Amino acid sequence: MIIIFKEGKIVKVEGTKIEKSIAVSGTETLQIEGSNNIIYAKGGLRAVVINGANNEVYVDKINSVKIDGGNNLVQYQLSANKAGKPLVILKGTNNDISKAR
Repeated sequence: MIIIFKEGKIVKVEGTKIEKSIAVSGTETLQIEGSNNIIYAKGGLRAVVINGANNEVYVDKINSVKIDGGNNLVQYQLSANKAGKPLVILKGTNNDISKAR
């Protein structure tokens, strides 16, 4: 099953093996429920929340990342936080949150 929809400031992706580019403005939260998804977020996100495994998110600008699962990747260009890195909360193993080079 593939579901991608917007509820106000929340962009939800539910399912497996979804590959999608989305345009965002910096005020949205991207929620992923599922596995083996690849999401390209063009613009900024307030937060990325992942519940699942083997997901990849590529985003231009991010404030925070919360992951409950394993083997997920979140790669960002910039963070709005003063330290230059997003606030990160992780539950699970082998998750990678990194700045793109």
